[in-house]
Amino acid sequence: MRLKAILDGAVDAIITVNSDGMIESANPSVEKIFGYTPEELLGRNVNLLMPEPHRHLHDGYIRRYLETGQAAVIGIGREAEGIRKDGSLVPIELTIAEVALPDRTLFTGILRDISKRRAAERALKESEERLVLALRGADLGTWDWDVPTGRLISSLRMTAMLGYEPDEIDPTIGGWEALVHPDDLPGVRDKIQKHFRGNLPLCEAEIRLRDKSGKWRWVHLLGQVFSRRTDGKPIRAVGVQRDINLRKEAEAKLLDALERIRKGHEDLLALLNLLRIGTVALQENGAVSFMSEFCERIEGLDRAGAIGKTWEEVLPFDPLSQEKIRESMKQKESDRHRLSLHLETPSGQSYALECDVRDDPRHPDRRILFLYDVTETETLRARLEQAQAYRLVGSSPPMLRLYEMIERVSGGDWTVMIEGETGAGKELVARAIHASSPRRRGPFLAVNCAGLTESILASQLFGHRRGAFTGASSDQEGYFEAAAGGTIFLDEIGDIPPGVQTSLLRVLQEREITRLGEARPRKVNVRVIAATHRDLVREVASGRFREDLLYRIRVTRLEIPPLRERKEDIPLLVSAFLGEARISSGKPTLQLSTEAMRNLTLYSWPGNVRELRNAIDHAAIHARAGVIQPSDLPHEILGMTRTKARSGPEEIGEVDERDRLLAALKKAKGNRSLAAKQLGISRATLYRRFRELGIG
Repeated sequence: MRLKAILDGAVDAIITVNSDGMIESANPSVEKIFGYTPEELLGRNVNLLMPEPHRHLHDGYIRRYLETGQAAVIGIGREAEGIRKDGSLVPIELTIAEVALPDRTLFTGILRDISKRRAAERALKESEERLVLALRGADLGTWDWDVPTGRLISSLRMTAMLGYEPDEIDPTIGGWEALVHPDDLPGVRDKIQKHFRGNLPLCEAEIRLRDKSGKWRWVHLLGQVFSRRTDGKPIRAVGVQRDINLRKEAEAKLLDALERIRKGHEDLLALLNLLRIGTVALQENGAVSFMSEFCERIEGLDRAGAIGKTWEEVLPFDPLSQEKIRESMKQKESDRHRLSLHLETPSGQSYALECDVRDDPRHPDRRILFLYDVTETETLRARLEQAQAYRLVGSSPPMLRLYEMIERVSGGDWTVMIEGETGAGKELVARAIHASSPRRRGPFLAVNCAGLTESILASQLFGHRRGAFTGASSDQEGYFEAAAGGTIFLDEIGDIPPGVQTSLLRVLQEREITRLGEARPRKVNVRVIAATHRDLVREVASGRFREDLLYRIRVTRLEIPPLRERKEDIPLLVSAFLGEARISSGKPTLQLSTEAMRNLTLYSWPGNVRELRNAIDHAAIHARAGVIQPSDLPHEILGMTRTKARSGPEEIGEVDERDRLLAALKKAKGNRSLAAKQLGISRATLYRRFRELGIG
């Protein structure tokens, strides 16, 4: 029973045949292979299952046994064919063996269906044939490597690829390595070893090989171990190589083109940033697809975070500016004009921008915004307009810095010290500070502290009571009381007497004054702006000025540049003074000749802007035919400029001014007041220049 169960469960068909070839038993698997049930085969000749060409297998076996009495197993896996019930053939493996019983001998046949294996073999053969055809048709070279010996068998195509005959190349790996580019050899060796160890499924590399002409050619190498020993060491490896030189040349050209494009892109961005142009590219729906680096100069803008967001989200323009952009986008490009916009960041920083809206040349439905930051320009323009309103003229860098300082100090109420030479415009600067300050609706009073006695100056500044001194016939308020709610400008503060310095210090400390002849102090609400041409530090060192007062009045300092340090402003000043001179002289066509302007720019202007104004007034009086010529200018200007023209620019400086001052003093026979008058400058300026130039 156990044997029967085994036979019934076998996958192969098992048939028992007697010496006459009649089937005596069959297991159920015979039906799967041949289509007959076991019952249908009982008592029938086994030739029923075998086509004519294969019947000799069992007939010859049985005949040999009957004739000789000897039997043997026909080898396992003997291939043959069987006939199914429907007449079709089925490939089988056949094994026949005798079973000796006490009374007779039976023969057992084991038949295995190998149709699936045959199909796989056919598919493999067809695949091999197709591979051979593909290899023949493709530009591939093949090789077979005997790893233990190092011998390499290469195809004719592989050697022809490099221009060699097969016998011209050493057939060992070492010979082939001599053809590999030195830079590529370490890498391909490393990949081979990793593949041999099993770390890489394939050995693949792109390397350069030297052809017969000596040139390097790129090839794509692909290899794989074909067989290994039991310890895993490789025995044989096979592979192919393909010529990729043309591809590499194309890649090199492509990379070169891409590099040129990248460099051009970087150059374009650098140029845009250099030109202070922000570029924002938009999709059809208004989403930002690109933003140039310059845009990040606008506080709060993040280029990386802007991509994909709408321009309204990214650029915080005010509603009016946004509407301007939308309307411009709807217009034809030829009808658009540059927009003036205002942008304010969340932190409160404001920007003045100009914007050009352009069509994207690649996609007409898309837009590109070109942004120009004109904040600094607008700020400077506003400062210039404000400065001109206060009669300050000039656009040179020193004057622009002065305008900025005026704007800074105007907002507070602290004391300001204005330093600069006589005639530089200290009072104009003081008036500009007052006019820009919260006290601008209050009075502005200017007091020249030079040349006054202590009692007179104290009376003017602090006021007096009737009878306080001879001539004080009534109570009188001083400048500090008269300037209540406004600003008092103390010019030439370095010249005030010591007693007044003490009283002034109390005003600055306590914000109160005491009139002469009174004992009761009075509170004052006034801002103090002071000016001097003196070096107050030197005055403190000599004991002529109180140190504590210096610190009180010099909380904030502004220095006015002398005219000789901003000569580029001379044409602007001349234009302004000529406008006034036309009215006062009655010469509406009054102009300045080129040569006269050259004389003005060569002159050193020790009297600064005041001296320039006087020179223009002098020239306007003497000018004929409405054009100011060099001969119409004051003689000291002509004398110095002629000397400078002969000497050359490098000799212009203090030596020229020293000679001019000494000549004027000699002409005035030592009278310094007369010399100063002839030079068109104040006596204080003349004394200061004498000290600076070492003239006794």
